[in-house]
Amino acid sequence: MKELIEKGKELIRKHLRIEQDHGRKWKKVHFDSYKDNSYRVELIVFQGSPHKGFMVVDYPREIVTVFDINGGVIRQLKKY
Repeated sequence: MKELIEKGKELIRKHLRIEQDHGRKWKKVHFDSYKDNSYRVELIVFQGSPHKGFMVVDYPREIVTVFDINGGVIRQLKKY
């Protein structure tokens, strides 16, 4: 899943037309239903004012959904 998360970060950077994070940080919040990592879902936000984009990482289904600043889906990445 790390590879998909990195691809998602790159998609957000490309969407913003930037090559580097320029000091902005990626903030991560995760939820583990039943205290079991196999049910883990993460929200990863590219900081800014307003935020610059975000991703929802669904570990059980092995899907990373990448969103732009307005909440529109940029792409859904799947692990095969």
